[in-house]
Amino acid sequence: MFAISDLIAERADFFQGYPTESEIKPYLNDQECFFVADSIEMQWPHLKRNSGCYVMDDGSPGDHAWNRHPDGTIIDATAIQFGSSDYIIDRQSDQYDRYVSWQHENIKAQALGHKAGWHDPQEDYDGLCPQCTEDISSTRSLGTN
Repeated sequence: MFAISDLIAERADFFQGYPTESEIKPYLNDQECFFVADSIEMQWPHLKRNSGCYVMDDGSPGDHAWNRHPDGTIIDATAIQFGSSDYIIDRQSDQYDRYVSWQHENIKAQALGHKAGWHDPQEDYDGLCPQCTEDISSTRSLGTN
């Protein structure tokens, strides 16, 4: 027999909440998204840092990092750089699909990043980019061709 308490214990990270406005206030910033996302994950380990791109109004990708709750909700303390004052972006938000994560949407992130001249820093694909077959075995960071 599987009790609800067992499920809650097993998925405790899922049931943890989001930072309150007063808790997140020290992290609200319009820059340094990677540093901020790392700091938030250290403070709230269930809010995993994601990196990838934020899709601008013109469709171009912007290199970005944010945090993701186990339920998929995005916590973006640096969203102000994109004109948003909301730091919690749920799946119903019109902003949600603008966040494209290497960790959760790798193929889409590759395609968007490749438009900007990036190659996926998460994978080396035996040294060849799957988008253009360029040898990228020695390039492991965004913005490096």
